[in-house]
Amino acid sequence: MEKWQEIALTAFVAAIASTMGAFITVRLALGRFRSERWWERKAEAYSRIVDCVYQVHAYSSRVNSRLERGILDSLDDASEAAGSAAIDELNRSTSIGAFIVSEDVARILEDFHSKLKSVPDENIGGYFDTMAAESADVLKKLRVAAKRDLGV
Repeated sequence: MEKWQEIALTAFVAAIASTMGAFITVRLALGRFRSERWWERKAEAYSRIVDCVYQVHAYSSRVNSRLERGILDSLDDASEAAGSAAIDELNRSTSIGAFIVSEDVARILEDFHSKLKSVPDENIGGYFDTMAAESADVLKKLRVAAKRDLGV
């Protein structure tokens, strides 16, 4: 084989190896990027859900405390709005289910939602008492399930 053919062959093999190396590196980097972005979305979803459950717990505890003391007027508008928004967000998360969060968390939210629906409407004190107790329990379960799902 002539000298120029050896040089051309060496250059061709080097170019193929470089191209393959670059392709593999890019594919791995994109896979890692997608994985990290998905993890970030899951972490954000869990953070939002935990915050909503906390807001529901705080709201229901305040209402329950007022009912136990015989104070029947409503809370201030900001507390009402925060509690209502948190309940709406939890209902949304429950409806979406396990798209982003794990099946365990979706089941925890569904159970919480169904327990709240099972309290008769005319028993307002029982409703807020159940909501306060169940939301405290759900917070504990969510922390464990979210950490397990996120691997932290």
